[in-house]
Amino acid sequence: MIDNKLHLVAVLENGQTYDASFGSIVLPKAGYFAVTIKEYQEDEKKINELEKKKQAAKDFAIDNWEENEKKRWSEKKLKEQYQQDIRISFFAYYLPAPVYIIIFFAIILDLCF
Repeated sequence: MIDNKLHLVAVLENGQTYDASFGSIVLPKAGYFAVTIKEYQEDEKKINELEKKKQAAKDFAIDNWEENEKKRWSEKKLKEQYQQDIRISFFAYYLPAPVYIIIFFAIILDLCF
């Protein structure tokens, strides 16, 4: 069965003391005192631990992604991609559309026969 009671914890300031025999806070003069809820503190600790784990996992994922990106796009691959882009842009700029159609059909016919 779940205990539905709250457990209050005294937050003592200057001159205040906690008397465990009576379960009371002794104040030097009339004034304010503060308490916190034990269950809330425990939940807050769990949330902070989960946030730290979440941040660690996020940092790990970002580091792995950056490493993989560096491996994928090495200088050699960048140069190869650049050369390929130059070839494509050359054909796209200098060859008229009908030539593309002829080349396309020539490739299709070559593959079919």
